[in-house]
Amino acid sequence: MLNKNLCELIKIKKDHCESMSFIHAQCFPYDIWSKQTFEGFYLDVYGDIIGWLANYEDESVGFILAKQAVDTADILSFAVLPNFQGRGIGRQLLDQLIKNIEIPIFLEVSVENKLAIHLYQSMGFEIMTTRRNYYDKLGSQSSKDAYLMRL
Repeated sequence: MLNKNLCELIKIKKDHCESMSFIHAQCFPYDIWSKQTFEGFYLDVYGDIIGWLANYEDESVGFILAKQAVDTADILSFAVLPNFQGRGIGRQLLDQLIKNIEIPIFLEVSVENKLAIHLYQSMGFEIMTTRRNYYDKLGSQSSKDAYLMRL
């Protein structure tokens, strides 16, 4: 298990969009977001982008990205490379975000992602509702439901 100080957290900038796109593709192959998708978040005038990139031995291994508006924040994407999951990196990233946002935080998570749901609940998030057919599965006629959660 990684020591919580082994990952260096770097405040996300637009320059990190390619790294975020790579990590996202490894974690969500059914819903790949391009570098341009991440860059688009920086063009939105309704809210500020905030987040961190986790580096382990000079390798970007995870990130958390949120949009902060006047009275709420939404986690846009949150991912840790599969080989680094279960080592506390996700908790470190989420903790960093929570410490830096003083307004309610919302997120959607697949109802099938039990590990993520457990992490969110252990950090104080509560399930508010289920969003039916929220995630489309690429190349499939089915889709996944998501929980809307709030801290």
